[in-house]
Amino acid sequence: MTGLTTESLLATFNMTQIFLGDFETGDASQFTSSSGAVVSTPTVAGGYAGRNSDNNNFRKVLASALSTIYVHGFFRWSVDVSSASNWFVLLLDSDSATQLVVRLLNGKLTYEVAGNSTTYTGIKNLLPNIWYEIEVKFIMHDTTGSFEVRINGGVDKAVSSIDTKSGADTGIKAIKWHGINAAGYCYIDNASVNDSTWERKNFVMRVSLAGYNALTDTNPDHYSLYTDEDWILIKEFVRGTTTVTYNTTTEITHNLGYIPFVSVWYQDELDTNQWNLVSGIGKNNVYIEITTTKLKLINHSMWAVNIPYRYYIFYDNFS
Repeated sequence: MTGLTTESLLATFNMTQIFLGDFETGDASQFTSSSGAVVSTPTVAGGYAGRNSDNNNFRKVLASALSTIYVHGFFRWSVDVSSASNWFVLLLDSDSATQLVVRLLNGKLTYEVAGNSTTYTGIKNLLPNIWYEIEVKFIMHDTTGSFEVRINGGVDKAVSSIDTKSGADTGIKAIKWHGINAAGYCYIDNASVNDSTWERKNFVMRVSLAGYNALTDTNPDHYSLYTDEDWILIKEFVRGTTTVTYNTTTEITHNLGYIPFVSVWYQDELDTNQWNLVSGIGKNNVYIEITTTKLKLINHSMWAVNIPYRYYIFYDNFS
């Protein structure tokens, strides 16, 4: 699909948001300080997002410290994160100390709690060139403290009844949206802070259509649909139709850099009103092969005819 304009549909309710850094001013003026850049692509919604290179960050100092805080943001890395070496992602600071450090280590998030001097590791493997919605709930207390982190609405780590308070301070006063300590970029969008509820519940639906050729673009975002009530995230990369000549192969380039989920159908050789699901791979009939860069549609039909295919290539992060 090409020639489409970017559109967003946002619905909100029960707003307790006390800060929003969506970059739609076209600069970093929503933040207290920043060392990152503001760019027009890629974005989650709207016309602008933040871009951090090595050790850049966007920082917000709150008017008053919060003992319970929800810190939210969309993050997207331009480089392979599987070998990330303790890259800063989020820092939650009180007046005198850093209370929680969220880092990226070997493709997963880790959580360093200053109060009990313990590091916890999440479960989700992160990939490049995909937007991830990351949100931290942090309760600061020396005996009944807790934290919970969600990625795309799913719980990555939750720990309760611990010491999350280092020093005499009683609340979080400043936050840094960071993302990377290496070559490449971390993009950030819709950074926000709430005081009593998850930010994700404020976004009921977001639909966006990207107006460029998703087959050849190296930062694919064909279109995406979020339905937050049920924590469903589906991001389709591309779909299409093509006819493959008998005894030949047609290659579809997807540029994702990993093996995605695909669904491929072909028109029945004898009944053109029927479409059959390609259920696997093989060497004797109609089949497919999938690599980190290409989908191969292969026609060795026993009927020696040309075969129409319908194919769908998805991002592989269903949560």
